[in-house]
Amino acid sequence: MDILKLKKLISKLFQVTKPQGVTDIKFNLDPFGKEPTDTYYMGITYIVPDDSPFLKKNTVEDRMSWNEEIRKTIKGYFNTKIIINSTGICQQSYYNNNKHLY
Repeated sequence: MDILKLKKLISKLFQVTKPQGVTDIKFNLDPFGKEPTDTYYMGITYIVPDDSPFLKKNTVEDRMSWNEEIRKTIKGYFNTKIIINSTGICQQSYYNNNKHLY
């Protein structure tokens, strides 16, 4: 599948499948090897409200669970393998002030 089309479809998917407590999901997608390919690297940033409990606790287990769900969902819907190579959580106000970085 074309990478631009895949990015658009994943963005739409994330709008309806966000984990509870997450306001938005930002991601980048890079092909694994030469295109065309069915495997991509993905970096994910979960945007959460400023008062989110995810900002005050160790969220590694939460993110690992969310990432696994994302991998399975993308594989199921788009027959595309995703290798998540980075993941993080960002508060909404920081994201709003630094959108140019994402």
